[in-house]
Amino acid sequence: MRRRKFIAFVGWAAVAWSLAASAQQPKVVTVGVLARDVPGSERFWRLFRDAMREQGYVEGENVRYEFRSDQGQVGRVAELAAELVALKPDLIVPWFTPATIAVKHARSVLQ
Repeated sequence: MRRRKFIAFVGWAAVAWSLAASAQQPKVVTVGVLARDVPGSERFWRLFRDAMREQGYVEGENVRYEFRSDQGQVGRVAELAAELVALKPDLIVPWFTPATIAVKHARSVLQ
């Protein structure tokens, strides 16, 4: 009987340790950002990351950014939007109307 109790104890201890270890691992949220490369985009990106940090999202700890910029080539927006949607991030932040439309279209095509 003592052997069964010992085996049960070891089993429960392993489960408890596993749960405790996974509870300590915060979920890393992936945020996709699609931005136009226009004057002010650097400021937007800096302010966006600062605002996320104020909400408790720290890059490298519990948030990962997938940043895409059209680098001044509006024709690349659709391609970059499809790329971001395919990554299946938790959130996509499009900056400017062309990026928003491209993300919406990419989501409808890939779903």
